Amino acid sequence: MRGRRLPASAILAFTVAVTGLALSGCGGSSAVSSAVDPVAQAAQVSELAPGFKASVSEEITPPRSSEVVTASGTGIFDQRGHRGALSLQVHVKGHSYTEEAQDSALAVYMRMPSSSTSSITHGKPWIKFNFGRVGAALGINFSALGSPGASSDPSQFLSYLKAVSGGVTRVGGEELQGVPTTHYRATIDYDQYASRLPPAQRAAASQGIAALERLTGAHSQLVDVWVDGQHRVRREELTYHKCVSGVPGTSQIHLKLEFFDFGVQAVPALPLSSEVADVTGYFAEKLKHVKLGCQ
Repeated sequence: MRGRRLPASAILAFTVAVTGLALSGCGGSSAVSSAVDPVAQAAQVSELAPGFKASVSEEITPPRSSEVVTASGTGIFDQRGHRGALSLQVHVKGHSYTEEAQDSALAVYMRMPSSSTSSITHGKPWIKFNFGRVGAALGINFSALGSPGASSDPSQFLSYLKAVSGGVTRVGGEELQGVPTTHYRATIDYDQYASRLPPAQRAAASQGIAALERLTGAHSQLVDVWVDGQHRVRREELTYHKCVSGVPGTSQIHLKLEFFDFGVQAVPALPLSSEVADVTGYFAEKLKHVKLGCQ
């Protein structure tokens, strides 16, 4: 049925994407006293890889609800070309659907469910939005931030690990996909994130982090990280909360990312322009009335 607005699922997916918002082991826990933080080091090493594949698992508990929305899938990411493609199977209220997304620099493309046509999409199967314009509606300068940090791909979550602060705990060892890893537990200090980036990116990063802190209501984040023998992040797991003014309560998000096949990646071609409806203006207008954070 043709409507006059985009479906709520598309708006929700966009909101999650634009705000970014980028496990268990054996043996006893111990504090890590190395002069080199193994988690921050692994973040830097992983970002130097030309690309990687990733699996994503997410559980979202909406405000004032006990019903959990789950999503899981895999993606392929080219860090040098700033390209990525992700396919997720989403389960909500007894129904399931597949969500496909691609990103290229500041542009994000999402394939709409076949039943979700509207006067905004003009019947086209893909929508596109630009982070620069819609970020401006939220007061975030994504255009100046650059990559990582300007898109919704998992490299953003790798980048945050560079801001690990305080003690890092070694939980134990675990084998992931046949690869021996060490499990660490650490705390990300978002206030330190901008200082870990090149000087040209710090002002925009500070702006983005301020928005993230308003969204989550927190200045730090507990995270579990698995690091392999080549100092690469193999798994990252965290639970955080987010809220938007005007929506009572907070959402809880549990996110698990696994990284593998580090190296050059061939990302699928972007959809044809004839298949894409640019909804940047639509989202930018909607977001003018959205305030990040709880009131």
